[in-house]
Amino acid sequence: MPLLCLSFYTHELKKFRHLAMLAFSFLWLILLQSEARGAVLAIIVSAFLVYYSVPTSDRKHFTHPLLTAIAIGTGIWLVLIVILPLFIFDNDIWQLRGGSSGRIAMWLYILQEIPQRIFMGYGPMSFAWAEGKPLLNAHPHNALLQFLYEYGIGVFWVVTVWSLLKLTTLFRNIKQTQELNANTVIIFALCSAWIYSLFDGMIVMPLSQALLTALLAINCQHYKVITVHIKWRLLATLVIILLSIVLMSSLNHPELNQAMYPRLWLTGLIDN
Repeated sequence: MPLLCLSFYTHELKKFRHLAMLAFSFLWLILLQSEARGAVLAIIVSAFLVYYSVPTSDRKHFTHPLLTAIAIGTGIWLVLIVILPLFIFDNDIWQLRGGSSGRIAMWLYILQEIPQRIFMGYGPMSFAWAEGKPLLNAHPHNALLQFLYEYGIGVFWVVTVWSLLKLTTLFRNIKQTQELNANTVIIFALCSAWIYSLFDGMIVMPLSQALLTALLAINCQHYKVITVHIKWRLLATLVIILLSIVLMSSLNHPELNQAMYPRLWLTGLIDN
């Protein structure tokens, strides 16, 4: 959703502003209807952080299209989900979901189990088949705690400290810029993703991984280009193809097929 704001602050994408606002409003409606509390919180908090980081003269320019899209989405949601059902069904069918949906139980489970292997962790994606966990989720709905459980205290602190320092540096750079641009939207998106990762398993989702890769590519567009000789490119391509063949063949193993591991997409089987 934050990436849609590129058309609000980028002159080259100006012609897509109305379409982007419509898409943002529709997605905001979906968040409200699906009660995606973590996503709503991430967008609101990151928007406030960006608002107080941009120059005072640009704050109105930043908030106006964003608040307009949110107001349109909220209005449509109120009409379709809250008001109309009162006339059709004569009662309120919408109920605000309470509780943590099992998140706190999983987080407490990690804090109880991690002292046994606090330095090395239990291994990549080990939470998917962890024994004795309160829910059968493949991830604990918290990126930092997932790093703590699967990779240990060292990786946990490196990821936590580095990401916080990086976000602090990015917001400091916003204050030094004189106008809103694509970098502002990238920081908005990265901050939203970081906050949302504290409440959901977005670091293991294919779509969010693809979007994160796109964000990193945009963020690195002005960096120095590293030239690699053609023979090393061919060697890297050959290695990737061979490793891919090994991965594909391993997924056809009868034992893996029955246990549905490794967990890839919905079933764990590429050829299904």
